[in-house]
Amino acid sequence: MSVHTLRNGTKARNQDIVELLDLEFGIRPIHCSLPIPATVNIYFVKDPVPTLIDAPPEGMKYLEELDAGLRCAGYSIKDIKRVIITHPHFDHYGLSQTICERSGAEVWVFGMAHTG
Repeated sequence: MSVHTLRNGTKARNQDIVELLDLEFGIRPIHCSLPIPATVNIYFVKDPVPTLIDAPPEGMKYLEELDAGLRCAGYSIKDIKRVIITHPHFDHYGLSQTICERSGAEVWVFGMAHTG
């Protein structure tokens, strides 16, 4: 486990890390629940194109959580122009079709290596 420290030498809290990512890099983590007792992080990148890295599971509850997280960043689902899917798990691509239908976003999917 890595420990993050701030420039003043103090140990970073989770909120500090969120603020650092958002303010310095334009990356906002959005926490979404799952149908099991867990959460998943979706990342919203503002520039150069409003982009989601992964999409929460399909379902209205998860769509509302995503929308609330985007609104905290001053955006909405209709503002998304790109969705990047990092891997084929339901909690990383579930809402991608709905997001595309509402925003016209394109979807980028990493190719999966196959071994024989």
